[in-house]
Amino acid sequence: MAEYNWKLISSFSIPVGLVMGWIFNAPLNAFVKHILLAAALLVIWATVYRLSSSQKKANAFTSSALIALIVMLFYIFRSIS
Repeated sequence: MAEYNWKLISSFSIPVGLVMGWIFNAPLNAFVKHILLAAALLVIWATVYRLSSSQKKANAFTSSALIALIVMLFYIFRSIS
């Protein structure tokens, strides 16, 4: 079973996820929002993959999934209110 480096994951994913959640609530074109989200996911995945040790590459997927989860929560909260 993979061991996760939560300090590394949270230090990169949470700030980027909050910024992407704010962007998804901004009045931008949907295409631009999705391109920015894809770029953020790719950059965070590559950064965490590069900084992780060779035995802990699962951190990269987890960091991208955490960003997607934060953006979805922002979207759901906006839809509710």
